[in-house]
Amino acid sequence: MAESSLGKDQTKEEDEKKNEKQSSPGVDDKEEENELERLAVEELLKDAKRAKERADRVGPIGWQRGPSKTNKRFLFNTLEGTMQANKRVKVTGQKESSKFKRRK
Repeated sequence: MAESSLGKDQTKEEDEKKNEKQSSPGVDDKEEENELERLAVEELLKDAKRAKERADRVGPIGWQRGPSKTNKRFLFNTLEGTMQANKRVKVTGQKESSKFKRRK
């Protein structure tokens, strides 16, 4: 009998926990939201601290982030076009294309 009453007590406790979760679903959401907000604030503070250290070393330009990545596709196409144009000039012996000659 002791086991059956113990089992009933456990199921009552489990039911009570389920009811608590169902009655207040916003509690977990608020805690999670607060945690995310705290992490975001920490990250912003770290970023500001790094920027301040850069500014102390380099000067006002240190507040800016580093240069953006090179547009490699544009650079490759530009270089390739230039190389082809130079090859054509070399082969034909022309210094400038007849279309683009400067007027004097």
